[in-house]
Amino acid sequence: MAEQQSYPDRRVQRSATGSSLLGGIGQRLTGLSLQRKPTQDTADDQRGPPRLRTLTDPRDPFVELVFVHGLRGGSRSTWTCNKEMSTFWPLWLTDERDFDHVRIHTFGYDADFVERRVSGGNINDFGILLMEALVNGNPFKRDVNNSIIFVAHSLGGLVVKKLFSLAKQNPDYFEVSQRFHTVLFLATPHRGADNNVMLNNILRAYTAPGSRGYTGDLEPNSGAIENINENFLHNHHGTRLWSFYETIPTLANTNELVVERHLAVLGGQSLPEERTVPLTTDHCGVCRFSTSSDPSYHSIRDALASSVEEILEELLNPEKVKDQMRVLAEYLSTSETEDEELSSIEVAPGSCEWLLQKESFIEWRDSQGDSVQAQTEPLSRVRSITGGAAYRSDHRKSPRFFWLSGPPGTGKSVLSAHVVRHLHNRDCSFYFLKHSDKSKQNLSGLLRSIAYQMARRDVSLRRSLLAMRQEEGLTAETNDIRVLWKQLFVQRVLRSEFQQRQYWVIDALDECHSGYELVPLLAKISEHLPLSIFLTSRWDHNLEKMLGKLPMVAEQIDIRNTLGDIRLCLEASQEDFPVDEPAEVEELIEKLVLKSRGSFLWTRLVLQKLENSWTDAAVDEVLANVPDGMNQLYMRILKEMSQQPNKELAKSILRWVICAARPLTILEMQEAIRLDIGQKVPKMERMIERVCGQLVVIDNQGRIQLTHDTVRDFLLSDEWDTEFSIDKAEAHGHLADICLRYLTAEHIKAQAPRRSQTQLLDTTASGFQEYANIFFSEHVVKSPPTALDVPTNGLEKFLETSVLSWIEHIARSQDLSCLTQTAKNFKSYVERRVDYQAPLSPGMKAVQDWAVDLIRLVTVFGRPLLYDPSAIHRIIPPLCPRTSILFRRFGSPPLGLEVVGLSFKEWSDKIAQVSFPDDHTLALACCERRYGLGLRSGYTVLYHPSTCQEALRLYHGEQVKQLLFTTANDWVIMSGKDRMSMWNYETGQNIWTTELSHEILALALTDDDSTILSATKAGEVVFWNMTDGEKLEQLSWQNSQKGTRTRPPLPQQVHISSELNLLVLIYRNQPLTLYDLGDMRRPRYIPTQASVSAVAFNPALAMLAVAFWDGELCTIGTWDLQKIASMSANASHLATTTDGKTLIVGTNSGGVQIHDFDTLSLIHTVKESNAEIMAMMFTSNGLRFMDIRRQDFNVWEPSALVRRKDHDDSTSEGQTSFSTAPSQLVQAYTGAEEPLITACVAHHTGEHIFCGKEDGAVAVYETTKGKLVKHLYGHIRTAVTLIDWSSNGDTLVSCDSSSRVLVHKIKLVQTRSAAGLRETWHAQLILERRVESAAVLQIILSVDGECLLVSTSRSDYVWRLDGEVLLEHEHSLSKQTRAPSQKWTTHPRHKRRIFGIEDTSFSNIEWQRDIESTPVLSSVTIDTSSRADFESHDSGIHFAKLGDDLWIAYDKNPSSRPLIWTAPPASTSVTTATAGALAQFHSVAPNIKSIIGMYRSQLIFLGTDGWMSSMRLDEAGQDRPHSRLFPLPPCWQSTSRQLIALVTIKGDVVIAKDEELAIVKRGLML
Repeated sequence: MAEQQSYPDRRVQRSATGSSLLGGIGQRLTGLSLQRKPTQDTADDQRGPPRLRTLTDPRDPFVELVFVHGLRGGSRSTWTCNKEMSTFWPLWLTDERDFDHVRIHTFGYDADFVERRVSGGNINDFGILLMEALVNGNPFKRDVNNSIIFVAHSLGGLVVKKLFSLAKQNPDYFEVSQRFHTVLFLATPHRGADNNVMLNNILRAYTAPGSRGYTGDLEPNSGAIENINENFLHNHHGTRLWSFYETIPTLANTNELVVERHLAVLGGQSLPEERTVPLTTDHCGVCRFSTSSDPSYHSIRDALASSVEEILEELLNPEKVKDQMRVLAEYLSTSETEDEELSSIEVAPGSCEWLLQKESFIEWRDSQGDSVQAQTEPLSRVRSITGGAAYRSDHRKSPRFFWLSGPPGTGKSVLSAHVVRHLHNRDCSFYFLKHSDKSKQNLSGLLRSIAYQMARRDVSLRRSLLAMRQEEGLTAETNDIRVLWKQLFVQRVLRSEFQQRQYWVIDALDECHSGYELVPLLAKISEHLPLSIFLTSRWDHNLEKMLGKLPMVAEQIDIRNTLGDIRLCLEASQEDFPVDEPAEVEELIEKLVLKSRGSFLWTRLVLQKLENSWTDAAVDEVLANVPDGMNQLYMRILKEMSQQPNKELAKSILRWVICAARPLTILEMQEAIRLDIGQKVPKMERMIERVCGQLVVIDNQGRIQLTHDTVRDFLLSDEWDTEFSIDKAEAHGHLADICLRYLTAEHIKAQAPRRSQTQLLDTTASGFQEYANIFFSEHVVKSPPTALDVPTNGLEKFLETSVLSWIEHIARSQDLSCLTQTAKNFKSYVERRVDYQAPLSPGMKAVQDWAVDLIRLVTVFGRPLLYDPSAIHRIIPPLCPRTSILFRRFGSPPLGLEVVGLSFKEWSDKIAQVSFPDDHTLALACCERRYGLGLRSGYTVLYHPSTCQEALRLYHGEQVKQLLFTTANDWVIMSGKDRMSMWNYETGQNIWTTELSHEILALALTDDDSTILSATKAGEVVFWNMTDGEKLEQLSWQNSQKGTRTRPPLPQQVHISSELNLLVLIYRNQPLTLYDLGDMRRPRYIPTQASVSAVAFNPALAMLAVAFWDGELCTIGTWDLQKIASMSANASHLATTTDGKTLIVGTNSGGVQIHDFDTLSLIHTVKESNAEIMAMMFTSNGLRFMDIRRQDFNVWEPSALVRRKDHDDSTSEGQTSFSTAPSQLVQAYTGAEEPLITACVAHHTGEHIFCGKEDGAVAVYETTKGKLVKHLYGHIRTAVTLIDWSSNGDTLVSCDSSSRVLVHKIKLVQTRSAAGLRETWHAQLILERRVESAAVLQIILSVDGECLLVSTSRSDYVWRLDGEVLLEHEHSLSKQTRAPSQKWTTHPRHKRRIFGIEDTSFSNIEWQRDIESTPVLSSVTIDTSSRADFESHDSGIHFAKLGDDLWIAYDKNPSSRPLIWTAPPASTSVTTATAGALAQFHSVAPNIKSIIGMYRSQLIFLGTDGWMSSMRLDEAGQDRPHSRLFPLPPCWQSTSRQLIALVTIKGDVVIAKDEELAIVKRGLML
């Protein structure tokens, strides 16, 4: 982790040359803060601290500048002249404007070999240290898009060059290497010298009498330098290179340079991108300057400034910004439609000015707030954060909110548009909510659009959101507003340091479903953030009550102001009036203003009528007959429409416009009308204008919408008698039938296409298809539940004939959220039908099953489906459980996959389980990026949410009883009895540890992550500073309790909610006690008849769920502590989702129930063993929950958690998160567990598999159905770790964890009986031996079946099958510590040879046919140019050529042995063929997770993307490096052990899944 360090401040004259290098760039960045954060110094010697240290941290850094020293240098001394700290020139750069946005670091390493003679590291080691610092250092992780510039002196240049080859080898380093922008080499020896001159000069320059280990890398003709240089020349592409070289001798009495020019320059003419610069100084002077006027300093400084300028130019390049915003728009599921919406709203000149001139508006607009003032008292700061009274009182002077309310049609949207335009020269973001557009009805779209608009203006925020995308930090479900707010705004947007006030304009909050949810979120925004919010809506009592508690100005639209604006609008439109005389115009305006009653909408509609009036009489008739109110006006318009010949057309248009999930385009409406009434309308624009033009308009985006939302209210109302009235449910049923008929039409249904490895197919749906694909289920769910035929028949036909093609179309859009939303709608539709039709018909049962399978399809196979949408036809269904509808209907395609051997039948709710047989779980926590467990042993174990694989273990030093993740940083807090500590869960670094005087009972965080709240056994709430663990304040709750002579009892449970500002205490046989964190003096009580067993907060609804030991479960409002709902549940633990909709109940018997929070109605029951639940909680997106049960940690993902919420009119637009958890199909608990398969090997015919198990049994399975045939023999209650079968077909060898080796002769005897042919397996023991004092790593039978090789951690042995030891070879000490992986293999062409592979060499054991022949071991070094290696943190993939015609491939999986094959014939020379093969291996290796086996001329492997893949090993395969075959279901990959898999000679892929074999047939033929 990068640490921050400061140095003495100094001021120097700005360089005359280059002071304005950035020119206009500086002007374009003036909106960004240039204030630098102070950094802390630590005592260190003058050489400077080792590792990576941050010198400066500007507020808006866009460039990372890293200084790397050379031989005997230091992170400080190398860059300092004569040990004077004032000459530490990296800090000189901070005083120059060109480097205002540059964060400066130094990197130190052990380069001192004079004072300490111990063996040192080498260049590779130093490179890894620096690369790890770049990958894991906080500044580099926080700003993942920053470009990196290196300044490297002498040996430091070689360390930097090593980074490029490391990035090529390790995928974990690739992303950071893409940020390398420039390298400045200062007197770096780029190649080994041809004599001792350079080395001696370097050593003499530093008066060094001895040498360190890495100086061997600098020796004459050094291979290390040449390899580094060669790799760098191939991998540096795109990096700017500067080579500075010395021109003055360093040593006295000599003319020799330490590094001659030809050694200090990379490539001359062969490297045109390199810029070479001579410096008039010696070897030491190239990096040390006494003053800032030194010409050498100017040369280096100007080179740096030019690179910084280039980076900033690129950063602000309009095309690049446009590309970044396109990426963000896709990520946030938003667009530029708000600008188009604004442009469509016209404002008459002079109108709306009354609002801008109001004192209340001016006060709101010009309010500065307290954004730059910080509260100093810890307690007041905490109370402010947690919602105490100080928050409200401090803000009455500076209103943040301006609420404008008014009746419908009074111009609120026009006023909002006018305010936006008024603030155009300020940072203003805006959103127009619309009930008529489902995509603009929800708060999700509003929040995403606001964030997008702010990122468009603010570079830092844009980069932060791009980093969020890269980290996959936005996991919130589309309509989960609280999680979305937390992830997008609390963690990102609101943490940006804005340099000027931000304005949000939100129009029509009343037209948003759940609009009330926004106000509490806005109320939590820090008072110090410079933000002002403008809201409009109809007047609402509840909204007024909520906003009244906030710093707010409220104004209602006065009819006098509206009449004035209407007059201005009429005057602006008088050219279109049917009268000319000024007096007549004025008279008409006056009449219209008086009759309008302040309604812009009424005025606009009347003007449309007047457009067709050409005589005085016609004008008088319109004015005389037009009604005053809107409803009467609508009735008159509809009456006129009913007399037209095209009224059926008008009805169809109104039906679609009112009920469509989003506004239809002209082309979509054209097709919709044809499907609806069978009429083709070629000229839609003219038709709409004439048929229903006063009620429907076409906006400037070509979408058809109502003129005003009051038209919808009127037509859906039962009060008015008109044939155009719409029954909403029946209309939705009608539209659902149309969509389904369209989707099941022959021209829409796609045949199962041939698989392609690319996504180049056209994903654009024409006409009506896109709408029908995405929104048909929105109409289905809203159709009448009593209708038995419509849309049920169409839905059943769709699910029988077209559903796979539909899924493929959705997947090709690269957004699977529509599948999840459709599943929600299906589930809701079936639930409504149950009330009217029970039992369910087979068709409705199928809909119910599809609701489950669509959810599972996204969570289990989401990523494979996005890669290959056509996989839904022949690949994915066979991998699903037997009872799933996907498998029942499509699981046996004629040419598709077939999976045998597995017994699981249903999707399981449990997706992962981890056991700790020697420990106990005590604490549980989670965040978006980690799950965490606190253990009794003192460890905290962290897991990746996407895979449930262990990520890291942290040692706290005592039992971990409390665990908490921070919101905005990579930090986890843990506490025990005596101490509390905070750690970086990415790097494993302890940030701080503080001793406790009293044990902590509960932990919580304030919303802004600045303060930790804890409740202790001392009866106190203690507030701690997040950054250093310092205690800020403590408040006692015991002072408020009655009785002071005796110590109050210790509560059984304590719960803290900073969101609700509550502390809850549970005592035995006492009322539930609640404290307001802002005022601990007055507790509140909930009287109870029985003791409380569990409590859960619901901040979204401001409620509590409380369980009692007598079995009662109830919900209670926090405002009045009154009971709202109640039921019987016997709950021991409770937890709620972030959105407050769902409650999980852990029962006393160990079961789990899922309830609706509002009603407490039971939704789903999870069956589990009787193990006691210790703790449980939801993940942030509410789609999973976790529990701990003493020695077990479980992760659950019931499909019941995917719920269609009230008023869920989601458009299915937006990202839906899906997991790749490893146990998605794990079987439900059965009460008995079979022993796991721990090793397996294929019979040479491919018809059987031999398996060793954890209980010591060795069994044989057949591959036709994957079933157990017979247990052959057993090891004595010891797990079988290794197993091998001889190619000659009669010998089986196995080894257990005690290093006991058993060799058996195996016979398959066939006998005939009345029942037919019967096969019987017999096993005869021929050898039993235990290998003493060393663990066996591998056993392998020779091809001829005569010899057995046993490889241990210390020695390799060759035995005859009678037990005679033919060869014993003891490893060298270094090899005895190697990782436990297999290194030996056989080749079918070489019957009496066994091949072994090491990192740098391969071995060969060979013997003659003569039985008396003794095996001979030989070893040959592998040419590094004939290898392809790829290392990562959890795997290593290697390819190497052995001799003239053999290739070998191996990985680090201890369950698999290397693969060897003969190089196939090639049409080119051997050299060319080898180069082509190596290029292919280099390309494919980073994509390989585990090598599985060989099939014909193909290498079969599991890819890092989860696909089983193949690579052709012949010449033809080089044109197509590898092919994906089928995705491996995550549940087939264990969370705690290596993959056990093989390929049979018949092409079956066999995977050991727990106690069974999963055998995939025809998988290699796809």
